[in-house]
Amino acid sequence: MPAATKDGEYGACEALDTGAGSAGQKAKVPSVYKVHAALATGYCLFAGGAIVGKFGVHGTSAIIFELFREFWSLIALLTGLFIFGIKPFPAREDVPRVIMGGTAFFCNQVFWFVALKLADPVTGSAWQTFLPILTALLSVILGQTKLEGMKALGIVISASGAVFMVVFDSRPSMAVATESGVLLRAVSHLIFFCNIAGTSSYFIIMNRFGNKYTPVQTVTWSIMTSITLLSLTAVMMFAFRPLHQVFCHADSQALIEKCMNQGLWLPTSVYFPLFYEVVICTLVAWPMLNWANQHTDPAVVSVYMGLHPAATTFICMSIVGVMGAPWARQFHIGMPGLKDLGILLIVIGLMVVFYCELLVSKKTALHDQRPKMKV
Repeated sequence: MPAATKDGEYGACEALDTGAGSAGQKAKVPSVYKVHAALATGYCLFAGGAIVGKFGVHGTSAIIFELFREFWSLIALLTGLFIFGIKPFPAREDVPRVIMGGTAFFCNQVFWFVALKLADPVTGSAWQTFLPILTALLSVILGQTKLEGMKALGIVISASGAVFMVVFDSRPSMAVATESGVLLRAVSHLIFFCNIAGTSSYFIIMNRFGNKYTPVQTVTWSIMTSITLLSLTAVMMFAFRPLHQVFCHADSQALIEKCMNQGLWLPTSVYFPLFYEVVICTLVAWPMLNWANQHTDPAVVSVYMGLHPAATTFICMSIVGVMGAPWARQFHIGMPGLKDLGILLIVIGLMVVFYCELLVSKKTALHDQRPKMKV
């Protein structure tokens, strides 16, 4: 894997970078296997979050659910920073970037849970695989990534699988069976796009920190900003009933009324989804991805999102097999369809990207082992 240059840029598959660390000494680069294993594990854990998240927002307010999730996540993260004596605040010059990253994190989380109420979790996961396209485009424009050769080919292949999955998204659901179903489906796709735009921006912004801060620190500060914006959103939701109705959309009027009258509480039925989102997604998966994001470029981090729909589809198949199709249908969960063939392209693309990164890692290791000429 290529080492980061002083500007945080990364070379192409054929290139060799020899950047220096912040103190003039080369920073220790972790194994490419560890980085890619962290990416794969993190996104597979998020796939489970897509399923339990759907259970969590079904019949309850997505905004209140996310507010509780971020509150308990922030308490746990701050406790961890205190116990291990880690600096709880960023340097003054980094505060604007932290706020921007937290705002992107807010968009990622809120748009995800709101869209999840309108669509099935596999559709949401398929949208996540558009991340490589958007992230690579933004990274190249900002000069943060150089994409050439095999790495670019792998991202194109994986992204093509993502496009295939969304274009052929024809999964029937209760929400689309209504007269306004087409509009609801279109709105859900638009919100999912806003979700991945937030995710892409987050990885690009936080990638600039490199090894300056720990992954736990960056996640904590992101949630600090996000929970502030989320609280303002909740106030606006309670103040404007039309907005409240949008956030409480459901397939039945009974579920809508239950959500509208919910207030600042959560039913016991969402305790397990809340636990999974806090412990597994926030305390485990997000720091894992942030760590990997510090040791490779954002385009590679985002391309691994292709595992999200693949793992989600497998979990959905298992749920239908165990609980039965009628039970699963109430959560918009069904068996795989034509669009899920795009998973094959996603996996092939990921294999190409991994092979490219492995080649660069070996070339860099050989370059570092060469004897230095004495002047």
